[in-house]
Amino acid sequence: MRVILVPSEGRLGGTIRINNTRDTALPVEMKFFRRVVERDGTQRFEPADDQFTVFPLQASVAAASSQAVRFQYTGNRTIDVAQAY
Repeated sequence: MRVILVPSEGRLGGTIRINNTRDTALPVEMKFFRRVVERDGTQRFEPADDQFTVFPLQASVAAASSQAVRFQYTGNRTIDVAQAY
């Protein structure tokens, strides 16, 4: 999944559709992490839940069904460098 947000232009959110192709319910919990790539190419992930609002935060997607999840970035609107979440 790729969503490009541009806070300085007001592009702050989007919708993710979760499709459950299983024959049983799929429990889902949304978590946000900021991806940090180090100079040596290794990467680490920092919790970033405080920079997003999401609804619903948790869901149970019924078998052979789907669930829309809306999210909005609520962090700093003046970002100097691209960030990955």
